[in-house]
Amino acid sequence: MVEADRIETLQGYVRDVVARDVAERLGRENITLATQIALFLLRNTACELSTNGLVETLRAVGWKIYWDKANTLLDLFRQAFLVYQLEEYSTMLKPGSTAVPKMYAVDQGMVYAVSRANQQDIGKRLETAIFCELQRRTSGRRTETITSYTMPTSKQEKVDFLIGDALATEPYGLIQVCANMGNEKTRAREIGSLQAVMQRTNVDSGLILTLNEGETIELPDSTGTIHVLPSWKWSLYEA
Repeated sequence: MVEADRIETLQGYVRDVVARDVAERLGRENITLATQIALFLLRNTACELSTNGLVETLRAVGWKIYWDKANTLLDLFRQAFLVYQLEEYSTMLKPGSTAVPKMYAVDQGMVYAVSRANQQDIGKRLETAIFCELQRRTSGRRTETITSYTMPTSKQEKVDFLIGDALATEPYGLIQVCANMGNEKTRAREIGSLQAVMQRTNVDSGLILTLNEGETIELPDSTGTIHVLPSWKWSLYEA
């Protein structure tokens, strides 16, 4: 199958999800709106998105939509396994964090098929690939096994993935995703955020997954170690 045929097939799957799993349950009159939301979700994989944020985005381009309908559509797309919402780690019944959850596309091929040529964000695509692999490795465990973590400070340092749940004595692991650490500001941000969360959660080893870079970073005062690995090499390891 040539690439054009693969793209057309994947685009057809997106149309089927909209028509069969969403529009038929919410009403055929909503099919155009549902299609626009599906494209938005896939094109913005690995981005923060709340229901309020979706409403604001749609209204900004002329759609008349209210919170209840937007929330229902998001829920239907999650039920149809088009996207997955990554929650913030919390041990409380009522989460204290104000962090906005991230949405991840479940199928990376669909992301490629519906994204514009100038919208192929390598970092977001890499983060989505890592998320999908983590989903595979943790299948069968509790639903909260993969979360994100945001420090409750003014800086709000964030780690992309915390592996572990509220019933564990401590997380299994902390993972940052960064396509390229060549920029000094990017490097400092990624290492600093991971170090802060490691200390907060009493984890002495963290992981940064990149496209091709690899190294070992010993943190000051023997507070821990950060391993930088190419994502392709990490993907070859069995959990």
